[in-house]
Amino acid sequence: MKRLLAVAAAMGFALSGSAAYATVLPTETGTFGGSGGFQTDVTPATESVSLGEFNPALGTLTQVAISVSYGFSSTLTITNNSGSGSSGSAQTESAAQFSSTSSAVNAILNNLINTTSASIASKTLNPAAIVLVSNASNYTLSGSGSTSPSVTARPQSVSVIDTNPADFASFEGVGNINFGITTLTGTLLSNTGGNTSASQVTTGNAVVSLTYTYAPPQVPEPASIFIMASGLAALGFVSMRKRARG
Repeated sequence: MKRLLAVAAAMGFALSGSAAYATVLPTETGTFGGSGGFQTDVTPATESVSLGEFNPALGTLTQVAISVSYGFSSTLTITNNSGSGSSGSAQTESAAQFSSTSSAVNAILNNLINTTSASIASKTLNPAAIVLVSNASNYTLSGSGSTSPSVTARPQSVSVIDTNPADFASFEGVGNINFGITTLTGTLLSNTGGNTSASQVTTGNAVVSLTYTYAPPQVPEPASIFIMASGLAALGFVSMRKRARG
């Protein structure tokens, strides 16, 4: 009896030794508007990309890393519409909201990514993920003068790791998840003298990425299979001896 218990324990250890290891798939990345970016203005601009879903045949999803980033480059046109001189500084302000055509994924983005809001040029983007203000361009203009400086805002990223099992089904399948971005852009002007106005032409650059971590199906290791086979053989031998004695 003790021998049977020892063999059974060895077989149990062999099976439990076939542990599942966390595996990370290559990151899926989408660039809105391609490498050249996209135009963004006071009228909300929209762009979209598609990223692959997690194929559940690979194993059990354990976490989803979601990352978004947004930055822009802008050309300002600052014009003094008066005969007297003016001076001041001008900037471009822009906000980005990330979304999905999947209502379930969209709810996750609004919960984890879009956590702020923005008011630009008397319009509101709510919710929003990222709000940026460019470097300031200082100017001094004579009467009826104008200037067209370039300003930029370095990309800002928001990254989260979703480990809520209730969310995983929203990312699983064999198709694609469609992501969108909505941006709102305007100018900030601080001016003294004259009658100065400012406008902008802005190119946005934005990226969304998904990284899936999962546990592959458990497969016994070769050593475990050998131990299990040896255990079965030993059990058979013991059983035969017992029958022979009986």
